[in-house]
Amino acid sequence: MGLGTGALTKFCYRQFPAAKVTAIELNPVVIVAARRMFLLPPDNARLRVL
Repeated sequence: MGLGTGALTKFCYRQFPAAKVTAIELNPVVIVAARRMFLLPPDNARLRVL
């Protein structure tokens, strides 16, 4: 799924603890904004942003 503000990504990450969530974003500025402004968690074993 695309990242956008990270709202759907964060929802899936929090609501489905057994799932591995991967978001794909073409614009690296959007990834930085989602992490800084919208508190998207850092990548870990369950969350990956490409």
